[in-house]
Amino acid sequence: MATKRPHNFNDLTGQTFGRLVALEHVGTAPDTGALWRCRCQCGAIADVAATYLRNGRTASCGCLAVETSRDRQARHGHTTATCTTPEYNCWRQIKARCCRPSCKQYPTHGGRGIKVCDEWLDFEAFLADVGYRPSDRHRLYRLDQDGDFNALNCAWLLPKERPAGTAGAGRR
Repeated sequence: MATKRPHNFNDLTGQTFGRLVALEHVGTAPDTGALWRCRCQCGAIADVAATYLRNGRTASCGCLAVETSRDRQARHGHTTATCTTPEYNCWRQIKARCCRPSCKQYPTHGGRGIKVCDEWLDFEAFLADVGYRPSDRHRLYRLDQDGDFNALNCAWLLPKERPAGTAGAGRR
């Protein structure tokens, strides 16, 4: 059934917008104008405003956002929607303690000048330097409490092995 089309109607039939191919005009929305039924490369059907197709705001049925999110999470494999590894949690806590003034432990770390080395701002570099936590009893300690977080000053140790006067980082 054909819908009434405005005089300035642009026929998008067969045109591709990102992963979407416009199949047919299905009506008009008061706020966005012409609506087009589209088929996504994944096979799903979605009704999308023509203006969103043309300006690139909508490029898929939603599958692209899901894939992008999944790829971002799978970059290093240490964080998912439901869990994170102890190594990743430790890294996040170190960065928070040294870089985020709102963190409870900031005064004893970043607030007194303790920094995270530039390389360790990237999780993969951190993991390459410290390796995997040997056991769930190990904690990452700074060997020199006045030194920064870097490969030469940090090690996974058992609490009984820690240097005098140190506290554990990344407890979990």
